Amino acid sequence: MYKIDYHVHSMFSMDSEADPFEEILAAKSKGIDDLIFTDHCDCNYEPATLPEMEPWPFLEVEEYWNYMTNLRNTCGYDFGIGIEVGQSTQALERANGVIESHPWDFVIGSLHNANKDLDYSLIDYSKRDIEKTFRDYFEELYETAKINNFSVLGHLYYPIRYVLNQGLELDLSKFDADMAEVLKIIVQNGKGIEVNLKGYVPSKGNMIPNLKYVKMFKDLGGEIITIGSDGHDTDAVGKYITDATEMVKEAGFKYVARYRNMKPTFEKI
Repeated sequence: MYKIDYHVHSMFSMDSEADPFEEILAAKSKGIDDLIFTDHCDCNYEPATLPEMEPWPFLEVEEYWNYMTNLRNTCGYDFGIGIEVGQSTQALERANGVIESHPWDFVIGSLHNANKDLDYSLIDYSKRDIEKTFRDYFEELYETAKINNFSVLGHLYYPIRYVLNQGLELDLSKFDADMAEVLKIIVQNGKGIEVNLKGYVPSKGNMIPNLKYVKMFKDLGGEIITIGSDGHDTDAVGKYITDATEMVKEAGFKYVARYRNMKPTFEKI
């Protein structure tokens, strides 16, 4: 089984203090065959934090690139240097400038907050119309997919993680048509999706996306799929990658995508 972890955050992300070299060692100890760092670069100018919080800082792109390049050249491990670009829809010129600034190996396209709204992780869903929140989310996710400036679209239906964490419920099947439209655009553009493991609990089977939607992507003609722990510390890096790889196989995929220089090759799982 070929195992990848293509969603890893380090001390360059505002929500992590992890040492990249320690994360490399953790990945190797867990039998990960290929690793790509994808530190946060949220491009929206409007802060998505609560009023009492400091706005999240913009990634120091040059510092990140130079540090990771030097680490790759000296650590004896050929990891990939990627980036997670958030909210391209809200600052497209800025997002594209970041993507074009360096020869990244891999880019995750993400949507962490609606325009001029809080990050989905910070919303009190008991005070929201959850269905409207998701309708708005899928509308902007569709526009994100159309921009097509990424390798894979990250953590599909991301807000559900926080709805469930707050003890609330939502029937995601109400948005199956919306999900299908997003996935069709991804397939048409020859791009992929990731299986995201942040907050995954084996007994709950709460990967994002789950088996149903990975199968939907496959049935629509999707070929490119990656797996990421979304790890923000050494313990999370590489964790449960085997579970996700088995799920991807169950959905009908025989390969995961391996990225370098923004180009996928395919490794048999």
